[in-house]
Amino acid sequence: LAASSAGSLVVGSTASSATTSAADSKANSASTGAARTSLERGDSSFQSDVMAMLLRYQSLDGGGFQCALPSPVFLSLSELWGVGYEAFASPINCHYGAFRYFSAFDDTDGVFGSLGSFFAASADEILSCGSIELNPPFSADMYTALVE
Repeated sequence: LAASSAGSLVVGSTASSATTSAADSKANSASTGAARTSLERGDSSFQSDVMAMLLRYQSLDGGGFQCALPSPVFLSLSELWGVGYEAFASPINCHYGAFRYFSAFDDTDGVFGSLGSFFAASADEILSCGSIELNPPFSADMYTALVE
């Protein structure tokens, strides 16, 4: 566990790039199966998927938002600690791309490549990711849940 100068936490350890993680395996199988994004499928549901996702985040009415890290910070996290996943991203602000982030709403974010909720992921799945950037919403309850 380490803290970056930008206020994010990094959890995990640097994993060898030759090792395939469970999350990578999930991403590879999901991207070739039914869980492909609507944009990849090329169907007309893409606009509906975007609208559902945007309305879901708008329903938070400002609650649960946090400051996003700038790209140079993500680059430093990758170079220093091998970070390649985000625990609290959204399809709108994920840095590492599809199937490399956890988000709040699997039902609306899954079609955009979310791995689902960080809290719902198994310990094996989380550990297989190597180092993960944690930038949760600014909430005492969220910090308590992370510690537990």
